[in-house]
Amino acid sequence: MYSLAWLDLSAGPVTLAVPETRGRYYPLPLYDAWTNVFAVPGTRTTGSGAGEFVIVGPGAHGEVADGVERIDAPTNLVALMGRTQVNGRDDYPAVHAVQAGSVSGGYSSMVTTVSRPACRRVR
Repeated sequence: MYSLAWLDLSAGPVTLAVPETRGRYYPLPLYDAWTNVFAVPGTRTTGSGAGEFVIVGPGAHGEVADGVERIDAPTNLVALMGRTQVNGRDDYPAVHAVQAGSVSGGYSSMVTTVSRPACRRVR
């Protein structure tokens, strides 16, 4: 089953929390503005346990909280196009629970200090 989210990193980092999937296969590829995949949190790369990530835009500096994986995006516009393994129609409720447990949002508690460089005016 597919999940889609557009992330705007121009205002600052975005967090992504993924629940325990109990061995269920899932990839969450992150695409930059040119549709290049730059990271793929998921079963093959990070395992099926719960995970916390912070996605930061270009030029961001600083540290993230312990236990949180930092993912550096090459552009401020990011597409997340996730897939979650489904084992037939009877499995939909379990997949929906995994999708509902995957949350993206502000970066307040997971980021200790991340700052963006000052913008310069382009003429």
